[in-house]
Amino acid sequence: MRLLLKIILAIFITYSIGLSFKRYYYFSLDGDLPGIVLTVNSYKAVTQDPFGLNVIVHDSIYPATNRYFAHLSISAYFKSVPFWLQNFYKPIDSVYIACALAKTLIQLFLIYLIALFVTNKRKFWDLDVLLVASIIIPLFQTYGYYSWMAIIDNSVTYTFFYALSISLVLLFFLPFFNSALGRTSFNFSWLKTAILLILIIIISFDGPLNSPVILLICVSIILNYFVKNYRQLYTFPIFHRITGSIKRIPGSLISLSGIAIVVGLYSFYVGRNNSENFWEAIPISERYSRLPTGFLNEYTLKLGPPLLIIAVVVNFWIISRLKPNEEARKIISLLKWFGVLSIIYMLLLPLGGYRSYRYNIIRFDTILPITLGLVFFYGYSTFYILKHLQKNYKMSIYVTILVIISCVYLNANEWGHIHKNNQCERDAIEKIAASEERVVFIDRDCSVVNWVKTTDVNDSKNKSALLLYWNILKEQKTYYQK
Repeated sequence: MRLLLKIILAIFITYSIGLSFKRYYYFSLDGDLPGIVLTVNSYKAVTQDPFGLNVIVHDSIYPATNRYFAHLSISAYFKSVPFWLQNFYKPIDSVYIACALAKTLIQLFLIYLIALFVTNKRKFWDLDVLLVASIIIPLFQTYGYYSWMAIIDNSVTYTFFYALSISLVLLFFLPFFNSALGRTSFNFSWLKTAILLILIIIISFDGPLNSPVILLICVSIILNYFVKNYRQLYTFPIFHRITGSIKRIPGSLISLSGIAIVVGLYSFYVGRNNSENFWEAIPISERYSRLPTGFLNEYTLKLGPPLLIIAVVVNFWIISRLKPNEEARKIISLLKWFGVLSIIYMLLLPLGGYRSYRYNIIRFDTILPITLGLVFFYGYSTFYILKHLQKNYKMSIYVTILVIISCVYLNANEWGHIHKNNQCERDAIEKIAASEERVVFIDRDCSVVNWVKTTDVNDSKNKSALLLYWNILKEQKTYYQK
């Protein structure tokens, strides 16, 4: 029976991941790829100054001041993988396959990480891991509720900046999570400590959300341990109570968290000189005035986000009725902290700058840490209930409701359906490649390696240079649209 269940779950996961890959293959190329991959124009500054020293010394202002590793990973990936794929596919196909492969691997990595958090089991073929993966995989929306709870962005560069970056943050906190739950000791080996120190540097100079997330979580972890110890030492004099509370915090936790806080604060300070924050500016007061509308749009317009929140709350109510064990009680406490930190995080979002495409500040990408947190708590609570609920009619009812919830998300995501979103762009690129003109007019109503239509021929130089670099074009050309 266990083997049959493993096979069924493995088939479901394999089909879902394969479907995701096929969907990702049909998304267009975005406008940030040329500048990042070829390191042209103002993006040269961040590659020459990985840790923003020029901001400190000269008060320099340039794009992506604290995002060196995101740029490095995108550039390195698209300077290698498409060319390897060209041994088997046409150049134009190799690029779209490379985009789909990156998104699929990042999605699979996130699913595995969450399953690892929940089960503490490393083998993907393990039934528990397969079960958790099957529970959470419907929540990865490509269509349906994408605009409200997307984890993998349609844009491949944004997938690197957000989903991949946050996955590294999760990887950093995994040892602390396991130690806090009593699965392992806080006495980390020198190798694990060295890896965590390297991760601190990488994640602090990677995606735009990393530094604030690190700061919030590290401060809350230390505060939680301090408050817990302070309550236990209620008979001590106030001075000894405070010092004793600090001394009782695990040394590896306070030292690594302290380093992460210092580096995160430095990254946050350097990020203030990111010139992209000055391209579109509105007063902070106006940003805060839009926050309530953004929150309501995010959590009330579509069923996906509120359903996930309700499912998490109901699951933890059920767990509380099942007389939870010590691990479950710790997770319930963690859920309370998560709720508080989510509110604080959203209240801090207006301080992170403004983009016109995030008119109301809150959008699926800016709240990705909250979405992933909800996915984790849903996966954990559902897995716990399935393991501890008595196998009677209550279990049958619960499994039925679980299947219905999964079907809601799968149905919204048009499970089994494919939209060929990049066909117009592909046709345009093939026309550019086939044309004998050096300046090609594109009569297509879609973006071509850009965020919008390319109406200025000069704006196509970097785009066509990237197509030439990938062997899609045989000679340098430019193009324009009307």
